[in-house]
Amino acid sequence: MVNAMHLDANNHAQSKALDQQFNTLLSNLASKQSQRQLQDKLRQSTSHFLGSYAETLWLHYLEHHPRYELIAHNLQIHEQGKTVGEFDFIVFDTLHKTHVHQELAIKFYLGHKHQWIGPQTVDRLDLKASKLKEKQLKLSQHAAAKETLASLGVATLTHECIVKGRLFQPEGYTDASNCSIPIYVNDTHLKSTWYRHKHFKPTSNNDETYWKILNKREWMAPLTLDQHDPHNKCIARYDLDHYLDKHFADQGRPVMLGRFKAQNGQFIETDKYFIVSDKWPNDTQKQTV
Repeated sequence: MVNAMHLDANNHAQSKALDQQFNTLLSNLASKQSQRQLQDKLRQSTSHFLGSYAETLWLHYLEHHPRYELIAHNLQIHEQGKTVGEFDFIVFDTLHKTHVHQELAIKFYLGHKHQWIGPQTVDRLDLKASKLKEKQLKLSQHAAAKETLASLGVATLTHECIVKGRLFQPEGYTDASNCSIPIYVNDTHLKSTWYRHKHFKPTSNNDETYWKILNKREWMAPLTLDQHDPHNKCIARYDLDHYLDKHFADQGRPVMLGRFKAQNGQFIETDKYFIVSDKWPNDTQKQTV
């Protein structure tokens, strides 16, 4: 969604090197050893938060990318017995020969009254962007941080803010009524739609359209599921209506919904939606993702 990583696409030599590194990365990540290592990392994680899951994936990515050397991960900075901050990742960029501080976040925001609000209403895009810029990316200026970095052989740092996720416009928005996209959001950001429960009336109801209530680890990337795997439970529209009616009668928590098409023995995701209660955001429980 928000990405401060800038590359010189006009430099042919650099572009060629990046292409080679990307191909190497794909080979590394596709290896059986890499897949086993990733599954081990995910099993060892005890956190149910989506941010921790995304951090594990990014750590695995860095460890297998030929461009980066991992220097530190979750590096806490202490002063007089107190923690003053934490670096998500410190890496050495072998292409540009520089050390880089990377701050990572995974966020999903719903456009509402000219603001971008988290589904549980405890977070806003503008506040998150401000915190990243004014606090987290300035940690290296702290005296205690400079001392810790020096002990790792890091004299200077560049900074990258890497925020992945998706923005959801309200159902039925027009160019005149939608929430404007901040200038710091990537033009190619992932986007979709959110609905109040009473307004969610998808037009497609054919035999090849299926739905799935997505768990948090399914929020990030489009899914392709084996139709014959009993764990991949996709449901028809009638069952979805029944589920949503019961869900919003019992509680107000928003749900992320995946829409799928059935094809060649697979469920292939075609879109994601957020469905919220008819009173959202006023009745949302204060819980983070």
